[in-house]
Amino acid sequence: MRRKFLEEKIIFSSIIKWSILALFTGIIVGTSTSLFLKAIDYGIKYRRIFSFKYYYLLPLALIISVFLIQTFAKDAKGHGTEKVIEAIHKYDGAIKLMVVPIKVLATLITIIFGGSVGKEGPSAQIGGGVMSFVSDILKIEDKDKKKLVICGIAAGFGAVFGTPVTGAVFAVEVLYVGKMLYDVLLPSFIASFTSIYVSKLFYVRHSNYLNVGNLDNSSLILYLKVFIAAILFSIVTFMFIEILNKIENIAEKIKLNIYIKTLIASFIIILIALIFSDDYLGLGLHMIDDSINGEDIIWYAPFIKIFTTTITLSFGGSGGILTPVFFIGSTLGSIVGELLHGSLPLFAGLGMVSVLAGAANTPIASVLMAVELFGGGVTPFAVLSCIITFLLTGHRSVYPTQILSMKKSESIDLEVGKEIKSTTVMGTTKKVMYLKKALDNNQLEKIIPLENIFFLKAETKEEVLKEFAKKMSNMKKKMKKKDIMKALQQREEIYSTALGHKIAIPHFEVSLNEDFFILFAILEKDIKWDDRNYVNTVVMIAKPEFEQKIYLEIVAKILKQIKDEDINRELIASKTPEDVMAVLKRKKS
Repeated sequence: MRRKFLEEKIIFSSIIKWSILALFTGIIVGTSTSLFLKAIDYGIKYRRIFSFKYYYLLPLALIISVFLIQTFAKDAKGHGTEKVIEAIHKYDGAIKLMVVPIKVLATLITIIFGGSVGKEGPSAQIGGGVMSFVSDILKIEDKDKKKLVICGIAAGFGAVFGTPVTGAVFAVEVLYVGKMLYDVLLPSFIASFTSIYVSKLFYVRHSNYLNVGNLDNSSLILYLKVFIAAILFSIVTFMFIEILNKIENIAEKIKLNIYIKTLIASFIIILIALIFSDDYLGLGLHMIDDSINGEDIIWYAPFIKIFTTTITLSFGGSGGILTPVFFIGSTLGSIVGELLHGSLPLFAGLGMVSVLAGAANTPIASVLMAVELFGGGVTPFAVLSCIITFLLTGHRSVYPTQILSMKKSESIDLEVGKEIKSTTVMGTTKKVMYLKKALDNNQLEKIIPLENIFFLKAETKEEVLKEFAKKMSNMKKKMKKKDIMKALQQREEIYSTALGHKIAIPHFEVSLNEDFFILFAILEKDIKWDDRNYVNTVVMIAKPEFEQKIYLEIVAKILKQIKDEDINRELIASKTPEDVMAVLKRKKS
């Protein structure tokens, strides 16, 4: 009998243990997050004392934010939820405690003086950071520390938005695309619920929108309108993520002092406020309220918000990204609702949760948020809109360290199990389709053009690499010889690219936007490549980052053709690039 109920006893003990830990988490995170939220409210209230526009101080605010982050805690940069996700996946939930106060200060300064960010990211980082610290004090095992940090995310989300179920599900859904951590769901809910209860003791106000109109759940016309709206939501969500990534990359590449870059960016934001309105600065909660209450929204509102948010986060601002997501979604929904002659509150609400579903890859949490904020009547429309937006946004996210656990279509050739930023849709790009077709049809001339085949007189590996760098820079004008040479040398320092059979395949990565580039060289004589290998055939490959699968297929195809000794002798005896290609394309007997 004892053995029969052993499993239930263990599970029951675990439930009790995690209920207590989650309750504890909710109290701690609820208190710290509530203090943070009240500080934002007071800061926004008392900035009215200035006799000038508050956002004129944004340059100084962002400079201070950058200084704090660069000096004391670089992990406080950007939107906090992403850093917590990264910590869970890479560091067993370990988050430096210093990140918490720096994140709070930097975010307060950014929001109060007009930076376009949200408050949920810092709350997640507060929750995760505090629980990581508590776990260290209590000497909790790493696997349990990760669970506590996830509970911290749930508690932070719940305290900010006042949605206990959404907070719990968001925390266990946001870590992976297509996978939920059900074992953390109960403690996450308890932590989220407790945190909300604590926040109410601090008189933190939460939005509660129940005015979405009378909904006819049997109206096919309404479902069709929602379907069309979801397609538009996904297009703008796609735009938002791509623009965010693009501006972040531009910010990194600009060769200026970080403080000068921040100043320039802050002046651009001020200019936007002067030209359009300061509605697009700060949290913009009044615009979300106006959208869902059916007020008229100017058509360009979501697009200006995309711009101010990406500039703020890319050039020194600190804060969350979900409040801007809700701004973009709700204003877009209101505009779409007007275009489709639908209920503005309904479509604003659907836009809000649908853009969340697409941007964060959290369709279930997004549907639950719709139910908690707008009532059960919105459920079927939220399900339709959130799922379509989630799927059509594709394999991208505002949280690039999410782990991809599923493909959104089985027709897509895509690696799963990696960070979403490291995955590339290979089966749908023209570039990769072209290469795969050429490989399948033995059309090596389409992979290695004749002008890329040459004969080389060299004495050392260094001379070979220099010649490759020279030729590639001449043929690819955007790439500098010294940069190519440096990349090739760095690869050789990691490990030799000699593969035996007198073959070497030096390689390096180029931007994802670049095409594969291959040079094929026949050496006049064997040269020493490393301590164990001499080579006479060298193939240099520049591959776009993340295109590992097709790269390996290309290498396998070339090796299969040239590692045979007879083939190698024929290659060495070749006199022209045409001779080399004929040998490469010859089918083995």
